[in-house]
Amino acid sequence: MSCNTGIYDRMTAREMVEYYGRLYGIPEEKLQTRIDEIFDVLQMKDIRDRLGGKMSTGMKQKVSIARTIVHDPPVIIFDEPTSGLDVLVARAVLQAVAALRTSGKGPQIVAMSAFLLAARAALAAAPSRPAASGAAPKPRPAAGTTPSRRK
Repeated sequence: MSCNTGIYDRMTAREMVEYYGRLYGIPEEKLQTRIDEIFDVLQMKDIRDRLGGKMSTGMKQKVSIARTIVHDPPVIIFDEPTSGLDVLVARAVLQAVAALRTSGKGPQIVAMSAFLLAARAALAAAPSRPAASGAAPKPRPAAGTTPSRRK
């Protein structure tokens, strides 16, 4: 799931999730039960009948999460799930993702963020400690070996 929600303006939140559930071939009775569960966990009951064109960015993100998980996938990869959201809505989306993870039967979740990846890359590229003389530190011999002596 990316930060581009792709929500149809003329469909309600429920219609959108139903549509994707039917694409996955979920039987109708099971689909309705699953949608009720998802709307409960993601706290979406109040937007169930709202048209996509009338939704805020946070509401659209929740609908995107709902349609992503309707078929109960084993793994979900989120790409910038809070991109473009204000702090309070971002917190609500992250809480919804956490609720999925702790629900006991939820999927494995991987969240991606360009900011976090850039920070991680910068930390990995940084030297662990600067050498006092400015020269690169000499490599240490592996544990249990004797350093070779050259003459």
